[in-house]
Amino acid sequence: MYKHVMLSMFHILSAFYFLCNKFYKNNFWKNLYFKKCF
Repeated sequence: MYKHVMLSMFHILSAFYFLCNKFYKNNFWKNLYFKKCF
């Protein structure tokens, strides 16, 4: 159960990281969301 939860959280974080890289290439958004993405 715990393994499944951690795996789900990992997928969520990976998806969020991907979205940050894909949609926040603009320097303004990149600087604004830098700490949230990394």
